[in-house]
Amino acid sequence: MGFKLKNILYLVTAENVVWSKQQFKCQDINFGVELDSTRKIRPGKIKGQEFADYYYKDDEIRVKELKNVLKIRGENEERESDPIVVIENNELMSVHDGNGRLARHILENKKEIWAFVGKMKGKVPTNYWLPTSFLIEYLFYVYKAIDEENEELFIKQIAVLKDMLSFSESGKYELRHRALTSKEPYRSKILGELRELAVADN
Repeated sequence: MGFKLKNILYLVTAENVVWSKQQFKCQDINFGVELDSTRKIRPGKIKGQEFADYYYKDDEIRVKELKNVLKIRGENEERESDPIVVIENNELMSVHDGNGRLARHILENKKEIWAFVGKMKGKVPTNYWLPTSFLIEYLFYVYKAIDEENEELFIKQIAVLKDMLSFSESGKYELRHRALTSKEPYRSKILGELRELAVADN
């Protein structure tokens, strides 16, 4: 469930993201989200170096924050030692999963951290996998718009679907062969709108 909540699946399956396992200096990585401990420095995403500079200017502040982090995260050594997930895009290294682990490493004065690094070619992931289950759930609401004859909502939902499928060849296959109902008028109406993406029965 955590894997799904972190939205890692599309990155792992994207054809323009190459993965490797590397060890980094903690200060060289950027936080990918705001944490309680980073908001005390400033709003927004911050650099590991900025985080370290703030908490090591006063050891009392660092120890107090470390106690707060340990209280929240607990002592699951196996989880805390898992490599974090970092995305490298245009030479910017940002944490996608593991912001809490990075903060804890720095607060514990650990100099390095292991990471699975996805190096992305381009600005966005391309041709990633869209799970059948996700498409089925999304299509439920498209069917509902058809049932309610809400054409405005239907067109908006189709626009979102087109955007998703434009980045996923496997998603087109999953939708046509596994996710989309065979019942009419749903199938023909939806496939008609997706014809420009080469998502059709013929």
